Amino acid sequence: MNAELQTRLSKLGDNLRGGRLDRAALFWLKVFVDLALESDGEVHSDRWVEAGLAAADRFPGLNATALPPRRDLVADYDLFRLQRLRDGVEFIGPGLASLNWARKYRVGLLPALANSLPELHEWVEEMWAELGGVSPRFAALEEVLVRQDGQGRSALLEILHETQSIFDGWLPQAAVERVAAALEVPTADVYGVTEFYEMFHTHPIGRKVIHVCQGAPCALAKVGGTIGAGTIMVFDDTVDLRQVLRRIADFFAHESCGQCYPCQMGTARQAEIMARVAQGQTRPDDAGALLDLGAVMTDTSICGLGQTAALAVVDAHRHWPELFEPV
Repeated sequence: MNAELQTRLSKLGDNLRGGRLDRAALFWLKVFVDLALESDGEVHSDRWVEAGLAAADRFPGLNATALPPRRDLVADYDLFRLQRLRDGVEFIGPGLASLNWARKYRVGLLPALANSLPELHEWVEEMWAELGGVSPRFAALEEVLVRQDGQGRSALLEILHETQSIFDGWLPQAAVERVAAALEVPTADVYGVTEFYEMFHTHPIGRKVIHVCQGAPCALAKVGGTIGAGTIMVFDDTVDLRQVLRRIADFFAHESCGQCYPCQMGTARQAEIMARVAQGQTRPDDAGALLDLGAVMTDTSICGLGQTAALAVVDAHRHWPELFEPV
């Protein structure tokens, strides 16, 4: 391999493996090389972009619409030269960092590297086989979205919780946009949820977060007290508690006023899961999802209805966890 090319690809590979460069940059390099091999080494920028956007549909989680990965690939690794079609002005080196991507260009490798296109193709294919175009975190997010497929907006809180865990306690913009697209809801609606609740963070945070509760419920909890009403229900051993819990979940979903997201979506999601459990169609992750929903509703709902909506389900799981095991 050309010594200059090898040095530059070594830097590129190290940054891809180390997470310092978005793996979408490798995707754009792969698209360029495939097109360049078909067209004598040069590609029009609009054709490059169009081919990339079309190919990206085959790789869930790959954000091909974001400019930074393609811009960084072109500007930071001294591989490319671009010639503006309008006037023939050529851009190389530092000039590529301020490139106006709204213009059309002829894209090719630097003259010193032009004859190394087959070697570059071989390197790209090896890197693609090793890394692919999607980072491990976004691949994990795709698994979450597949698992929650079909649940719609009611699964938003649960998905955001899992997404935040994947990304070390915060929600990057690209992750929020991917969640919004998967659920077919406006990105602004997702940000409305993340900004309303303190449990979500849209910027990196410290490793440990300390919350201090100073409200009346916390003060009463210290002495074992509570606010509101209580109910005791007595059943014999002929009653299927799954059916009882399903009716309780339906009640809270029906009574929720919808003023706050944790109660509105949490009670609806709880009712959906309990309906499945009552029908003997329990999934392996249903118990965990119910407990997570319960924690969110109890901690963040505005009124007592949302704060108590999960008590029956959580208590039943504590005493009879077998009720929530797949049949």
